[in-house]
Amino acid sequence: MRRLALIALLCLTFPPVPAQAADGQVSMMEAKFQPGEVHVGVGEKVTWTNKDTMGHEVTADDGSFDSSPTCKAAASPGCTAPGATFTHTFRKAGRFPYHCEVHGAPGRGMTGVVTVG
Repeated sequence: MRRLALIALLCLTFPPVPAQAADGQVSMMEAKFQPGEVHVGVGEKVTWTNKDTMGHEVTADDGSFDSSPTCKAAASPGCTAPGATFTHTFRKAGRFPYHCEVHGAPGRGMTGVVTVG
């Protein structure tokens, strides 16, 4: 009984810290980024995989990364095609909102966030 009380006290004193992935993975499906937010450390990568049946695009709201600068329509050859991937390495801490130029814009539609810290 004492052991359980000690374990309970330790759990309350030292709550679990959210796990941080060693490189993040994001799927593009049903015109959404899934998960919508991913956390990585400085120097780690995020890879977006298009698991949808149409082309998509990954553009940082601040312009710091762009998977397909020539993509302007889901069927255009410059988009991240179904089955293709885009990987970006994050070299500094911060919060990096992004969107699909075809299916959204900063803050609306197909959007996501990478938090680096």
